[in-house]
Amino acid sequence: MKKFFTHNIKLRLQAQGKQAFADDPKVLAVITNPGDNTSFYITGYLPDQDMLFGYVKGNNIEGSWGNFPVDGIERLHHLLQGRKHSKQMQVIKPTPISEFFPNMKEAIAVAKLDRIVKARSAELDKKDQELDQEI
Repeated sequence: MKKFFTHNIKLRLQAQGKQAFADDPKVLAVITNPGDNTSFYITGYLPDQDMLFGYVKGNNIEGSWGNFPVDGIERLHHLLQGRKHSKQMQVIKPTPISEFFPNMKEAIAVAKLDRIVKARSAELDKKDQELDQEI
């Protein structure tokens, strides 16, 4: 039986690094279960837990970030193998999640701006403290 989660995919996910707090995480693989139209947008791998991390959306799932077991994805892959479901299992070039879900772009932009404002505010607070110490 051919595996979906090969050593090559593990290396690609590990090379991409942790994206849990990335503004617009990059998806490296998409797997869709045609039975319930649930799609797994894989953005990371947690080797110590043998879990994948990503975004899951389907008919019964509004869309959420979370972990899912590698063996569950392998079982789905095994079920789809040999059927005409090649588009349901895709390893892709790293693609920002917002390319799949354009409605996320505004929230991503707001989060980036908020992070920049907080960082700048912290810098100004530090400079104010330094000036107060000089006086």
